[in-house]
Amino acid sequence: MLKSLWLILLVLLPCALYSQVQKAVRLENPPRFDGVVEKDEWEGTGPLPIIQFLPLNGEEVRDKSEVFMAYDDDYLYLAGVLHNKNPEDMMAQSFKRDIFTYAIDYFGFNIDQFNDNENGLVFATTPRATRTDWLTFNDAQGGFPFNSNWNTFWDARTTFLEDGGWQAEIRIPWTSLRFNVEDGKTVMGVGYWRHISKTGEDQATPGMSNTFGGWSLFRPSGVPRYEFEGLVSKRPLYVAPYVLGGVTQTSQLNGLGTDYELDNDATYNAGLDIKFSPSSNLTMDLTFNTDFAQVEADDQQVNLTRFSLFFPEKRLFFQERSSTFRTTPNTGFNRVFYSRKIGLEDGNTVPIIAGARLVGRVGKWDIGFLDMQTASTEEVEGANHGVVRLRRQTINNTSNIGMILTNKTDFKDDTFTSFGVDGNINVIRKDFFRFGWYTTKNQDVESDSFIDISKIYLQWQNTGSKGLGYDIAFSRIGDLYDPVMGFELRNNVTNYNPQVWHAWIFGDGTRFQSAQLRAQSSVFTRNSDGGVLESANHSLSFSYVTKIQAEGSISLNRLYDDVLNPFALGDDAEIPAGSYSFNNIDFRITSPQGKELVFNGFGNIGNYYDGDILSLGTEVNWKPTPVINATVNYQFNRILAEQRGMDFQANIARIKTELTFDTRWSAAMFYQLSDAAHFSLINFRLRFNPREGNDFFLVFNEGMNLDRTRELPILPVVDTRTILLKYTHTFVW
Repeated sequence: MLKSLWLILLVLLPCALYSQVQKAVRLENPPRFDGVVEKDEWEGTGPLPIIQFLPLNGEEVRDKSEVFMAYDDDYLYLAGVLHNKNPEDMMAQSFKRDIFTYAIDYFGFNIDQFNDNENGLVFATTPRATRTDWLTFNDAQGGFPFNSNWNTFWDARTTFLEDGGWQAEIRIPWTSLRFNVEDGKTVMGVGYWRHISKTGEDQATPGMSNTFGGWSLFRPSGVPRYEFEGLVSKRPLYVAPYVLGGVTQTSQLNGLGTDYELDNDATYNAGLDIKFSPSSNLTMDLTFNTDFAQVEADDQQVNLTRFSLFFPEKRLFFQERSSTFRTTPNTGFNRVFYSRKIGLEDGNTVPIIAGARLVGRVGKWDIGFLDMQTASTEEVEGANHGVVRLRRQTINNTSNIGMILTNKTDFKDDTFTSFGVDGNINVIRKDFFRFGWYTTKNQDVESDSFIDISKIYLQWQNTGSKGLGYDIAFSRIGDLYDPVMGFELRNNVTNYNPQVWHAWIFGDGTRFQSAQLRAQSSVFTRNSDGGVLESANHSLSFSYVTKIQAEGSISLNRLYDDVLNPFALGDDAEIPAGSYSFNNIDFRITSPQGKELVFNGFGNIGNYYDGDILSLGTEVNWKPTPVINATVNYQFNRILAEQRGMDFQANIARIKTELTFDTRWSAAMFYQLSDAAHFSLINFRLRFNPREGNDFFLVFNEGMNLDRTRELPILPVVDTRTILLKYTHTFVW
C-alpha cells in the first residue's frame, strides 16, 4: 500500500509544482506605446520581483530591473526600466530582425500559450527596439530546442536612460496568440527575463531554476501560470499575395558540345498565402503556387561519413508550431516527418502547387495536419504529401502520448506510408521515459515480418544539469523500414546509447559558471548478421562555461567502423571496405560573448580509418556598430593515408556580412566556397520590411565553378546566375 502511494506521489509531483495560478492585471486604459515607461500608466502592474538566474541562481540582481506586466482586450503588455551600474555595459550592436546571440542585451517574454508545459513562444527586444521571436519545444531540453525561423505580428519600442540603461515596452496582440478559453478564463504560462551581455548576467521570473540544462531560462514548464479573464478570440484573416520577376542564366553546352553558352530564362510568378484561425486555439495556413526565393542558402558541408547530410528547414510556411510534428526521439536528425522532403529534391526546387496546414491545441490534444501537392519536373514525379499528427497530455502536465501518419502518393499512384505512436512520460521531476514505435508500408515492398518494416525506440533520460545525470537509449530499425517523408541515417541496425555525466554549477568566488564531465557510448550492431558489431563510438568529454559566457570542451574518442562497401570522400579519395579501429580528439573553444569581436575555434585531430585526420575550423564574428555584423568561417580538412597514397583535402570558407540600416532596411551578402564540391556561391539579399507581413526582396545568386579544367570542354566561370525581385503585401481583415 505504501509503495503504491509513493508511486502516485511521484507521478503527481510535476502537476503540484505548477498548479498555482496568479491573476494577471487587466488595464482599463492602455499605456502610451512609445518606449517610455510612465509609472502612473502602469500603476498596480509592478514592479514585479526579479531574480538573478545566472550566474548565481536566486540571488539579488546586480543591475536593477523594474518590470511591469498587464493586458487588455487587445494586447498582452510587458515593460521594463533596465538600469546599468556601468554605462559602458550596454550592448546594442544591431538593428537586425531575429538576431539571436549572447553578445547583445535583451529583454522579453516567455509564453506557454496553451499551458502545456512543453511548447513555448519567446519574444525579445534589444536597446535598438529590434524584434526577435522564436518557438521553444521539448520544454527547452536537448541540443538546440528552438525554431528561430518563426515570425508573427507584434511590436516593441525602446528609449535610452541617462545612467546608460534603457527602457522597453512590448505589446503582443491576442490575434498573434492561440489559447484555450474555459468558462471565460484562460490560463497561460508567462515569464519575463533580461540578458546583460557584458557581465553575463541573466535575470528572470522568481522560481526559475538553472539546473535543467543549458536552456533552462526558456523552459515553458518553469514559468508562472497566469489567469486572464474575458479574453475573446479575435480571428483576423491574413491574405498575403506575392509577385515575383527576374531572370535566370544557366550555362549550357552548345549544339556541337565544344563550349558553354549562357541560356537566359525569364522568370515571373505570382502566388498567395492565407492565414486564419478557425477557433481561438487553431491556425490554418493555405498556400498557392508557393515560392521561397527569399530563403537564405544552405551552408555547405564537407561529408566525412558514409551517411546523408542533414539540413535544417528555413522556409516560413513550415515553421509555426512545427514541434507538433516532431516525434520521439525529439533530438538529433532521425525523424518520421522531415518537411524538406516537400518541394526539395537532391538540392533542386520542386514547384509546390498548393498546400494546407492546420496546427493548434484542442483541450489537452495537440493537432497537426499538413497536405501539399507538388508538380512534376523532368527529374521528379509530382506527388501529394500528407501528414496527420495527434498528441495528448496524459498522467501529468509534462507527459504526453501521440501518433503520426504520413502518406506520399505520386502521379503514378505509387504510395508510401508511415505510421507510429510515441510517448514522453515524466516519471519524476527530472526523469523521463520516452518510447516510439513506427512502421512503413511502401509500394512494391512486401514483407512477411512485421519487425522488418518497423522501428522501435526506448529511452530513460535525466534532464538535470547539476550533479549526477544519465541517459540510456535503445533503438532497433528493420531492414525494410523506410520513412520516405522522413529522415533516417541507417537501416537494419540496433543501437545502444548509454551515457552518464556529472555536472557542477558554481557559486561566487570562481570564474566558472558550470562544468560537466561526460562518458558516452553509441554502439550499432547489424540485424542481418545476427548482431555483428557495425560501428561504435566511446567518448569521454569535459566542458565548461564561464560567468562571462566563454565556453570550451574537449572529447577523447575511441571509434570502430566495419565498412562493407567503399565510400567516397571526394575526387579520387575513398575509404576502402574493411574493419577499422581508431582514436581522435574533438575540441571547441569560444571567447566571451559580450564583446564586439567573438572567436570560436574547433577541430578534430587523430586517426581516421586507415589514416590520420586534421580538421580545424574557426569562426569570427564582428559587430563594430549597430549597422554592421560580419562573420567569417573557415574549415580545413585533411585526411592522409600514406600507405595507399591518399591525401584528401577539403576547404570550406564562408563570409557573411549583414548591414541593418534600421529596423526596416537591411542587406545581406553570403559567400561560400567548397573546393571539395568545386563550387562557390554568392547570395545577396536586399530587404525592405516597413511592417510585419509587407516585404520587398531583391535577391541575387551566382554559382561559380572552381576547378574548371576537371571536365572537357573547360567548364564556364559562371554555372548559374539569378536575379529576382519579390514583393509580398499582407492584407488583414
